[in-house]
Amino acid sequence: MSSPTKQRAPSSATATSPSHATSPKSKRRERSDPQQQSESAANSNPATSPHSSSKSPKALTQPPPTAPAASHKIYSSLPLQIMIFLNERFFPIMWIILLAMLIYKGVWFPYVGIALPLEIFGLFPFAVLEAARLFLGNRGNKMEERGSFAIFLGLTLVTIFAYLFYGIWQTYVTIVDLVVCGIGLVFVVAELLSGVVQIISFHRLV
Repeated sequence: MSSPTKQRAPSSATATSPSHATSPKSKRRERSDPQQQSESAANSNPATSPHSSSKSPKALTQPPPTAPAASHKIYSSLPLQIMIFLNERFFPIMWIILLAMLIYKGVWFPYVGIALPLEIFGLFPFAVLEAARLFLGNRGNKMEERGSFAIFLGLTLVTIFAYLFYGIWQTYVTIVDLVVCGIGLVFVVAELLSGVVQIISFHRLV
């Protein structure tokens, strides 16, 4: 006679395995996972990545902003500069003509004592004086230097007497001497008048 097999009655309360149980740590991980995924997606996207803008070609090729240049009013005189430029070209021609005329007059006209050697020798200091005067005038006008310009005006007054001497005060004055010295004197007087106006404008800079 066989004994009846014992069957276990299913319990109403089923036991949950520890693997399916949700711990507080797993809940925190599940909450933080969407935030981490969104941050990684933003970093992987070159359009929204903060480092992509610094590495873009436009940002690399764009020049840095420059400060606006300070405005400076120009006080140099254009008419005076034109006169100095023309005088620098005319004076060597005039000097050669005066020297040639003195040699011609020394051959054909009588001179008393050492008048002829003195008149010929005087041309060389005249050339040095005029070259220094034009250099200082050119420098003082372009660079707006009052010191150089003041010396230029002082030498201009001395140069006027040299032009007058070889134009009307030398021993023998020809038409050629009168014409070339007259043209040079026009340049010098124009430079003197323009220089006086220019030195007044330089004093306004102070």
